[in-house]
Amino acid sequence: MEFSIIIPAYNIELFIVRALDSIKNQVLLPEVFEVIIIDDGSTDDTLNVINNYRRKNSSLNIKVISQENQGVSAARNNGIKHAKGELIYFLDGDDYISYDFFSHVMNAYDKSTELYITSYTKVMGSKKISFINKVIDVRAPKVIIEYIVGKIYLNMCVLIFRRDIIERLELGFDEGTHYGEDLEFYHKYMFSINNISVVPDAMFNYVFRTDSAVNSKVGLERAQAISALLRVNDFITSRDFSCKLKSSYYRQYIPEHILKVIYNLVREGCFHEAISISKNKTYNRLLKKSKLTGRQMLKSWFASCCPHAFVFVLILLINFRTVRRRYYER
Repeated sequence: MEFSIIIPAYNIELFIVRALDSIKNQVLLPEVFEVIIIDDGSTDDTLNVINNYRRKNSSLNIKVISQENQGVSAARNNGIKHAKGELIYFLDGDDYISYDFFSHVMNAYDKSTELYITSYTKVMGSKKISFINKVIDVRAPKVIIEYIVGKIYLNMCVLIFRRDIIERLELGFDEGTHYGEDLEFYHKYMFSINNISVVPDAMFNYVFRTDSAVNSKVGLERAQAISALLRVNDFITSRDFSCKLKSSYYRQYIPEHILKVIYNLVREGCFHEAISISKNKTYNRLLKKSKLTGRQMLKSWFASCCPHAFVFVLILLINFRTVRRRYYER
């Protein structure tokens, strides 16, 4: 068995068949995969849809594990526990992969490779936007720097991990974190390895749904992602990494993510929460000490020194963008 594909499933009865079909239609033989679906206490017909699919497609090795609703982190951890494949891939049940996804990964297979990075397409109805990762230097520290400065696009579903490394690191998803737990997982993994393979032609399709958990109103829980990144920073600070790498993560990546959290809180209408993030002593200090450049540097300074004014400007900006978009959509 080469690949363990772990799919957390919660109330996705309308989408799970497409995800499973995209695995079944791979050009590689079914023997190469085991599909581990963790039904996280779905309250719709998701579990019946999965079981019916499994009965009709017996050639595909599908394992179904049911658990009480505990969240995506617990579901993924449960999947890791049951995985037997050399490589582990996490696929969300409302997304899907291209028919040649794993064949491209197999073509790039190398025993020294510790992480595979692919590319992806964001699907918004009939509109599709591709994000292609192309890297020349695949040494992990260099790739991480490229990622920190925004030259590489990552999410859980463009990464293929080695099971033995996950087990050696005793790495899992923080079940107490509901936002940013995926960042913590793959950041700690990336900071613990040396060799990466980039597979720009292997395409994952991220389906943008306004009603999904990722795109629904999150509120102050978004700040959990900042706490997750600070735990990653503690993780790398205690290890032998270059000062440049540590500094880039602490002075660039984390402050930029704080700005992103503030922006999304304002977009959700959580104005007081956005101000509280800017005024938080730890986050405020990070914004003031950031080494961002250009507009991000100005935003960082503005947010740290004038939180109320910064949020007010964001409100105006977001409202203007909304009005303009609606005008052009007419």
